[in-house]
Amino acid sequence: LDGIANAINFSSLNQNEIRSSIPSFCLQGSLTLTDWVDSIRKYHVEFKHLIGEDIHRKYIEIAQDQFLYGSVVFPATSWILTHGHIAINKNGVIFLRENTKETLLVYQFSEIRDCRSFTKDKMYVEIKHGTETNFTVRQIFSQYAREVVFYIQLYIHLLSN
Repeated sequence: LDGIANAINFSSLNQNEIRSSIPSFCLQGSLTLTDWVDSIRKYHVEFKHLIGEDIHRKYIEIAQDQFLYGSVVFPATSWILTHGHIAINKNGVIFLRENTKETLLVYQFSEIRDCRSFTKDKMYVEIKHGTETNFTVRQIFSQYAREVVFYIQLYIHLLSN
């Protein structure tokens, strides 16, 4: 961060060099390259004085605020994803577009009525989503169906206690 911020401040990096140092999926969302540069400058000024454990603690604080922090991510296909990923974390089951990692849909754990894995031609997860009387059953295909179900059930159990 320090090196990028200094290079930006002294204009020694052109836009292509800055763009190449930021993951491409970050630039496909709502933040532009200019937004990222402004953010890097702001954080550099704000945290320049921190060292050692203090900077590590600050990094963790910022990271924990990110929506996908702590996610377990699996490749999957479903009615909403031709090719993509599902992420499972404290926020729920999150459907992500493959290339951009854009969030397409989130199922909160409180809305999931049932979840189980099956094997036919392909491994898949069946999620019953909605209320007790008005629900939808969705299938998510993944070679990691058992693991997906394990993590969903684990979060449901942990969050219900």
